Amino acid sequence: MIVLWQILISPFGTVRFRDFFFADILTSMSVVLGDIGLTIAYFNQSKFLERDPEIEKTNGVKVWLFLMAFAPYWWRFWQCINKWYKHSNRMQLINSLKYFSKMLPPIVYYAGASNKVGPNSFYLFMCMQIIQTTFCCYWDFRWDWGLFIGTKKNTKYLRDEMKFPPNFYYTC
Repeated sequence: MIVLWQILISPFGTVRFRDFFFADILTSMSVVLGDIGLTIAYFNQSKFLERDPEIEKTNGVKVWLFLMAFAPYWWRFWQCINKWYKHSNRMQLINSLKYFSKMLPPIVYYAGASNKVGPNSFYLFMCMQIIQTTFCCYWDFRWDWGLFIGTKKNTKYLRDEMKFPPNFYYTC
């Protein structure tokens, strides 16, 4: 509960390793958390044996799905901004853009579902998905995993500092 509280106040509090690690786990679990809420709604309404799309259109379920698609990235975004502001780490500012890009598709999707964006909401949603997927893949490959930055000939696609032989990493 303390860690959850620290995640909620991350724009103003101190962001420690446990806080951003747990918030990062929440970003990985956002789809699962949305599915848990959907499953509870199906069981609550005794519709668990059929696939009734009307359940997903109820206000409570829509709010839950939006929150689970948006909130984890919102928290990580503010944690990165906090770390940039307090430690002057420019990479955290760029990392915050990764989480910002993850918030755009749910906003466009739910705005389009409520007809606030117009008939082209699908194309806008797809553009947002392509942008966020490209940016997140680049960030993960380059900065989180350290791929494609090696300077040695035999580890061209890996980072220079490794704990195992290069073939282990290529196999993985």
